[in-house]
Amino acid sequence: MYVKLLEQTILELRGQAAPEGPRVALNLRLDMRLPEDYVPEVHQRLALYKRISQARGEGEVAALRGEVRDRYGAPPAAVEDLLRWAELRARADALGIAQVDLSGGALQLRFAALPQAEAEAGVPADLARRWRGATFTPQGVLRLPVPPSAAPLAALADALAALEERLLRGLARAGL
Repeated sequence: MYVKLLEQTILELRGQAAPEGPRVALNLRLDMRLPEDYVPEVHQRLALYKRISQARGEGEVAALRGEVRDRYGAPPAAVEDLLRWAELRARADALGIAQVDLSGGALQLRFAALPQAEAEAGVPADLARRWRGATFTPQGVLRLPVPPSAAPLAALADALAALEERLLRGLARAGL
C-alpha cells in the first residue's frame, strides 16, 4: 500500500495521470516465470516482473521486449509468453474485460462494464451467436469453447481478435 501511494504521489508531482482502476485478471493456468538463467539477479527479475505487470499498452510491451532483448539477449519462450500475456492483458483492458478464466474447456470473459460503443454495437452477444458453442449471460460473461489442443495464450488472442473485429464492424454499421 505504501509503495502504491508513493508511486501515485510521484506521478502527481510529475503532472502525470495515475493509471485507471483495477486491471483485468488473466487466469489461464499457466506457469509464468522469468528463467533464473536468463535474468540471474533476483532484484532485476522482480523489477522486470513489476514492469511487465504494469505495462498498459501494446506499445509499452513492445518497448519492454526490445529493452529485454538488448539487455539479456534473445528471450526464451517463457519470457516471450510472459510478454505476450502482458499484450493480451492490455487488449483485454481496452475491451472492458474484468476477468478471463480458462476452465472446463472454455474461456470465460467477464466484462466489468461494456464501453458504450461496444454495448451499442452488441459486440459480445453478436460474437456469442457466431462462435460455435458460445454463450453470453445477462451477468456479462462471455463463454467461448476452445479446442483441448489450443494453447491458452493463442486461444485468448483469437477471442480478443474476434471481439475487436466485431467491435469495428459494429461501429462501422452504427456510423461511428
